[in-house]
Amino acid sequence: MKARFAARSGVESRESSSVHLHEIDVLRALALAAVVIIHAGAWLTVPGAPPNAGAIAALVAVARFSVPAFVFVSGFTLMHQYSGRDLSCSFFLAKRFRRIALPWLAGVAVFGMVARWQGVIATSSSLIDWLASGPGHLYFLVLLAQLYLIFPLLPRRSGSLAMVALAALALQLSCGWALTYLTPPPGAPAWFAQYMAPETFVLWIGYFVLGALAGLSSVRILRLSQLWPLALAAALGMSALLLWEGTMVRPDDTHQGMYGFFWLSRLPMTVTWILLIAWLAHQLVQRIPAILAVTRSLSQHGLGIYVFHQIVLVFIGPPTNFLPTAPRFLLLWGATIVTTTLGVELATKTRFGRLLVGEEAQPTRAAAQRRPARRHVPIIRHGTPASHAPS
Repeated sequence: MKARFAARSGVESRESSSVHLHEIDVLRALALAAVVIIHAGAWLTVPGAPPNAGAIAALVAVARFSVPAFVFVSGFTLMHQYSGRDLSCSFFLAKRFRRIALPWLAGVAVFGMVARWQGVIATSSSLIDWLASGPGHLYFLVLLAQLYLIFPLLPRRSGSLAMVALAALALQLSCGWALTYLTPPPGAPAWFAQYMAPETFVLWIGYFVLGALAGLSSVRILRLSQLWPLALAAALGMSALLLWEGTMVRPDDTHQGMYGFFWLSRLPMTVTWILLIAWLAHQLVQRIPAILAVTRSLSQHGLGIYVFHQIVLVFIGPPTNFLPTAPRFLLLWGATIVTTTLGVELATKTRFGRLLVGEEAQPTRAAAQRRPARRHVPIIRHGTPASHAPS
């Protein structure tokens, strides 16, 4: 079965489909750093603390733009990569599922032992609850699997896709509002809302389709990068609105934690931060080439870092308990990023290690010699040819 990705005409189509955008690397890297802020901050805040409970709680609340940004980037990069091309759905899904299956299984094994050691898994029912939740931060890979199934069904024309995006955003906002502000009936609905709802696609589909729509118009969007001061003002304003909404939300671990991704103000805050980061990266990436070295590494190893970074926190969290709040937070955040990045980089030295952290194994020398030579793709703007970009 093949899905036809309608080609677009003009320069924008050629540029969009043949260039790896460094702005996406910067966005991925900063979103990954924000994920680590969330999990490092959990060692310093009381569960269920609202944003006005302190600086760390407020920072964590804002940092939750990260996972919606990852979902947006997933839609963007898939449409950016596959637009104007024939796509075999079976090949596409097999390739994508293969990339996330082994990291998810490895994460379940590792963090299952940690949860058992910490007493989170003590009975068979607690094991079921834990697995149903993703488990833990691994829910993102379960979410990605659902979004991969949806992607081949999306229209490839910007007009039709815009209508789908509006419908998807309406569905996402209504479900997020219900989950945040309504109390589900007791029994199975309450259990589903607590454990499984956060990983279901309906709560994220708006970001994914919006990202896909942006993937059809990346050149036009980046041409507006001189408007970054307006994006900065909007991002700060939307962040203030989100912090205010957080004080209106029920002060418990679920509503201030996982449900924090679904507050109504999260959507405009995330969109403004995405525009700000993309536009600033577009302005700075040519002037400060060192940005590329750091962000490209974090972006390339992002899946492995996301899956395994909490192992570092489990080991360095308790011994740092004697430190004051600010130094301890900076140590937890910085040491986790550096240590996990080095660990993932080391893992990629072997074929199995690359698969374990969600990166494609390098072809053997014999396979490389059998592979036909690729057509040279010229570099447009400051990008990297798409043939060199990670899929």
